[in-house]
Amino acid sequence: MNQALIAIAGIVLGAFLQSMLQLRRERVSQKQTLKIKAYTDYLQAAATLSNKDTSKHIEARTLLTDARLRLLIYGSSKLVEHIAIFDRTGANLQTIEGMRTFLPVITLMRDDNIKDKIKREDMIRVLFGRDTLV
Repeated sequence: MNQALIAIAGIVLGAFLQSMLQLRRERVSQKQTLKIKAYTDYLQAAATLSNKDTSKHIEARTLLTDARLRLLIYGSSKLVEHIAIFDRTGANLQTIEGMRTFLPVITLMRDDNIKDKIKREDMIRVLFGRDTLV
């Protein structure tokens, strides 16, 4: 009888722990999804606002504001610091200064999600279509 109770208690405890772990995994996954969405919305808005075609700027400003709020919640303090630096320089990806201050923003976003490193010059080439920021 004692062994049966111990076995049942073990099964119940195991099911409970498995359920708790599954809920935690789901919360972590949902938070990561929300963070990535905030990152991509911010990047999309920043790119659109740096474009000379102003026809989509109103929509991009709305997206940017929304993404900034989410980044204040989900982003690291270092990321928020670098977004503020980019903002202080005019948040313009058409200038060398804007490109220089934007690079740490995207680097931090990438490092938060993917742990392998990309060479700086490769990132500059992909982002800005050039080899250096001189």
